[in-house]
Formats: sequence, structure tokens, C-alpha cells
Amino acid sequence: MRRAEQELIPRREPLEPRAVLAFGPVAQRLMARVLEHGDAELQQWTGVSNEELVVLLGENLPWVDGVIYLGSDPRAPGLFVPTAIETKAPLELVARSLLRRSPPPLAVSLEPPRIVPLVKARRLSRALVEQRVRGGRGD
Repeated sequence: MRRAEQELIPRREPLEPRAVLAFGPVAQRLMARVLEHGDAELQQWTGVSNEELVVLLGENLPWVDGVIYLGSDPRAPGLFVPTAIETKAPLELVARSLLRRSPPPLAVSLEPPRIVPLVKARRLSRALVEQRVRGGRGD
């Protein structure tokens, strides 16, 4: 992201969480927390992951210290953006630029700056999450 997009400010009104993003060891702790839920709860979420991160989508999202909650802002359909902070750059312009490069939906992290395509998100299963906790990608 460009310098102007990196100037962050608190949102006037936080967005309702619809996704949770975690990096590195926090992602591992998040997946371990997911395993504490019953199978029916676990299957309410969809997600994507790689060696670096995990993104879960859905409602009643789990929490561990260090996760980033993302929500949907009406000014940027197709993006999941942080619930509590935003850039000084107009979100509509940021969305237009990002969505030219990759099809929606996208998860957007501002700190650290990352864009995560979510088109391959799939329903979670206990086996998939256990694989991710053991060190596999799980996507």
C-alpha cells in the first residue's frame, strides 16, 4: 500500500466483526482455540490459510490475543477491512484499486499491510483445522 494509505486513524464507528485475521504464532493459537469448539460451531466458519496467516469468516468468531477483526464497510463492498481503524485515504478509492488486481472478496490488513484473497475460502472441518495446527497450510 502507498504511504497515504498507511496513515491510520480510528473509525468513528467500529464495524461489526465478520472475519478474523491472524499472523504467525497468533494464527496457530487461533486455530488451537477453534479446536475447542464443537463440530457444529466449527462448521459455521469458512477460512483460508497459508504458512503465514489464517483468515476465518462468519459470526461468533473466536478470540485470542493479537487477532485482527475485520468487517464489511458499505463504502467498500468486496473488502473485509479492520473494524476499529481505517486509512486517511478514501476507502472507495482504495477498494477500487485493490479490486482491479484481485477478485472479491479480499481481506485487508493495515498493520501489517496485507491483502488476502478469500475466493478459495472453504468450510472448516476438525481434520482441516488439526492439519493447520500440526503445521500444514490447511487451505
